[in-house]
Amino acid sequence: DTATAVLEWESDNEGSSFIGKHRGYERFREGLHYERSMVLTKGSLEITDTFSCLEESDRLEWCFTFAPKVVLRRDKGMVLATLDRRIIRIIPEAGADLSIGDTTCSPAYGVEVPTVKLILRLGILRTGVGRHVTRFEWENL
Repeated sequence: DTATAVLEWESDNEGSSFIGKHRGYERFREGLHYERSMVLTKGSLEITDTFSCLEESDRLEWCFTFAPKVVLRRDKGMVLATLDRRIIRIIPEAGADLSIGDTTCSPAYGVEVPTVKLILRLGILRTGVGRHVTRFEWENL
């Protein structure tokens, strides 16, 4: 049992927020709990991931797959995602290793379309609770 729970889900004219948790990672280590919060406003999305019971040998990884035709490029510790004239700045916490790669998405059964992905990797510096924040920012269009 992963004991999945929605702790908070609120929305108004200014944005939305969500906090959820689960214990699905306990299959790797007893006591390893996970919580994610997301705060969406008119110009940003902030994702905070919190893990309990981490060890120094742990390595965390997040993979974000983008829509076809999005172009990713690194720029001063962040990644810029562009499509036409729209730009999203993806800003991880300091210390995250960023890599950009090719992948595919499937818009329909049996169909694969080439696209790109961003992978964030983070090594654990100390045991206990670990937290990582990734911020996405854009101009209102």
